[in-house]
Amino acid sequence: MDKTTQAIVAWAEVVRSSALPPDTVTAAQRKLADAIACALGGLNSPPARIARRLAAPVAGKGAGVFGASHRSTVDAAGFANGVAIRQLDFNDTYPGGHPSDMLGVVLAAASVVGADGPAVLKAMVAGYEVYGAFIDRVPMSARGWDSGLGLCPATAAAVGTLLGLDEGRMANAVSLSVVDSPALRVSRSGELSMWKGCAGPYSARNGGTAALLAAEGMTGPPLPFEGKDGLQERATGPFELGLPGDIGQATAVQRTSLKYFPLDYNVQAGVFAAQALRQEFALDDLEALLVTTYEHAKRESAGSPEKWDPRTRETADHSLPYIMSTVLREGFIDVRHFQEERVLDPTLRPAMAKFRVEVDPEMTNGWPDTVTFHAEATTKDGRRFVQHIVNPKGHALNPMTEEDIEVKLRSMAEGVLPEGEVRSLLDWLWRFETAASVEPLFERLAQARAEQ
Repeated sequence: MDKTTQAIVAWAEVVRSSALPPDTVTAAQRKLADAIACALGGLNSPPARIARRLAAPVAGKGAGVFGASHRSTVDAAGFANGVAIRQLDFNDTYPGGHPSDMLGVVLAAASVVGADGPAVLKAMVAGYEVYGAFIDRVPMSARGWDSGLGLCPATAAAVGTLLGLDEGRMANAVSLSVVDSPALRVSRSGELSMWKGCAGPYSARNGGTAALLAAEGMTGPPLPFEGKDGLQERATGPFELGLPGDIGQATAVQRTSLKYFPLDYNVQAGVFAAQALRQEFALDDLEALLVTTYEHAKRESAGSPEKWDPRTRETADHSLPYIMSTVLREGFIDVRHFQEERVLDPTLRPAMAKFRVEVDPEMTNGWPDTVTFHAEATTKDGRRFVQHIVNPKGHALNPMTEEDIEVKLRSMAEGVLPEGEVRSLLDWLWRFETAASVEPLFERLAQARAEQ
């Protein structure tokens, strides 16, 4: 067992043998409720329907599938569940990735083993912390790898914790999750495809499968990270994860932010800025708009030609000029604005061409602890208006409340789940730390109007 594997195994044991602090339980429950809200909204997206069709029924004790009355295998069900959570780009965000991508698999596995709420919350904390450590310490995107590279061992740690794997089996789960895990960053470059919202859940599926294999006795290479031809030599270079030695030091689930709008996290502040600017002038009066922000925000939302002329919903929800122009024209933005006819609307392109995006080194140095967004608009008659946004609603330091999450879930459930079931689901989610199993979740979501 190499040093990195040992660190993950030791962390999983810390979680398994410790009681979660109350604030950690609250943070994890809110992330779970938010993920279910996102799943309701994404349930009938084309990628979610494709994944659900492939989650074929199995006999016996199978895994729960969101929006289906039948059961399937953990890998197929977990992928389908994860795709539903991820599709609208509305789920939680840790700078550089989305830890709730693993929750579809965790919940699928929990439905098979009969895990209760506290066990699922511990699995979440185990996985979120490993994922956060990879994001913080491992140069993935800089070397062309997607964040799924960290999501694989994070999900293996989460599912392994749920299964109660001993040290040896947990080490094999981590190893098996790593040796085939490197995912290419091209999933998030240029013109974005359906796979943008599927890549993370697919990596999570592989991590969960690794834990299931290890539970049955499958072994993996003992030095997956630091051995010859291992991950560090071939993909990332050396790193140390720096995982906590005490449950009280676990902070990743608290440092994970939620999204107030269904779009790239880096443009959340841009929506608030555009809403305020719209109170001062009409879109037709705009002469120019200069956005100044941190380097990652520009790269993700305005750093390629495709972001200035989006042709797919996946590109549009990561396009700063499209998003802000839409809000300046209509005052709001929701999932309807990412339908094909809206994305391809030629009347919005002249306004988008008036944008310019620049990077501020001080804002870059402050990110991700502080998210800063500065918008300066000039109108055709020479007036100037400025909006400066720091840590928009949903940021870990400006968190969404339970009431905010309820509003989000209700909006996503509209037309999908009967009103009576929505209230019942919310009541159950806020008491999740006392849940005897996850079956009530799958029973409620089986009543959703899920298309095939």
